[in-house]
Parts: sequence; C-alpha cells; structure tokens
Amino acid sequence: TDEVFETVAGKVYPCIVVEMSFDGKDESKGSSKRWYSPGVGLIKEVIEVKTPTEGFRTEISFQKTETIKKTK
Repeated sequence: TDEVFETVAGKVYPCIVVEMSFDGKDESKGSSKRWYSPGVGLIKEVIEVKTPTEGFRTEISFQKTETIKKTK
C-alpha cells in the first residue's frame, strides 16, 4: 500500500508499505509492517508477536541524516 510518514519535525516522506504475517508451530502468531521511502530506504518497522501467554511489540523509526559541508 502507499502511505506517507511524517517525522516529529514535520518532514513528510512518501512510502510503500509492506505487511507480512506468520504462524508459528507453537500457536504463536506475528506480523510485521515496514515503511520504505524512495531514496531513503526503510524508515519505520513495527513487529508484533503473540504467543498463547504473552504479546510483544517492537516499533523502530529511522531518520535520514545529512552532512552539511561548511564553506569558508
């Protein structure tokens, strides 16, 4: 799917979103969702795993950094 990702600083990146789900042999289930932006790459990832007794969620956001060259 296509979405946009907005940073805390207000910068907006157009994204392609890839979603996956899986079932484990031990009745666990999980899903992942990744946001990719052209020219930037992976900018956000959310992974959720649920077992019969527990649930886990990991959310990671990346930021693009740029080097600014000083002029004399």
